[in-house]
Amino acid sequence: MQGVCGACAMVINDMPALACETFLRDCKGDELILRPLRKFPVIHDLIVDRSSIHENLKCEEVYICAYDPAAHEDHSHQYEVAKCLKCGLCLEVCPNYTNGATFFGAVFANDCYLVSARNQGKAKEIRKTYASHFGNGCSKSLSCADVCPMHIPTLASIAKLNR
Repeated sequence: MQGVCGACAMVINDMPALACETFLRDCKGDELILRPLRKFPVIHDLIVDRSSIHENLKCEEVYICAYDPAAHEDHSHQYEVAKCLKCGLCLEVCPNYTNGATFFGAVFANDCYLVSARNQGKAKEIRKTYASHFGNGCSKSLSCADVCPMHIPTLASIAKLNR
């Protein structure tokens, strides 16, 4: 009931949400319909395989490595972005995300911002990766920000990376 792992991400009455943070009193209608996230392979019942999120980050080497910060760091935004649970709710509602083959979604954009802010040596390389797997494919519907259980300001990350 703390909403800190993202493992219970599912579609509840046609809305992607964390089950641990969803209360029956807030659900509309007489029925409660639970479905697994549609954009990930189902392992069993409501459990899906979200490993593609981590594989995409690992494949494109979107991790900090060495700490080499910019002269003027935006610590408050970095802290907000680092709260990402990698739950997949943002990818579930994204009209551009299908299977993670080319467009990696908001999870990827936020991690690209975080890595480029914390490691200036990798910043140029990360920006190229960001452009090919997010920047050139995002339609800016921002539905990702609407469902994020951590309320990550993805638009701010996008703006900072697009500068």
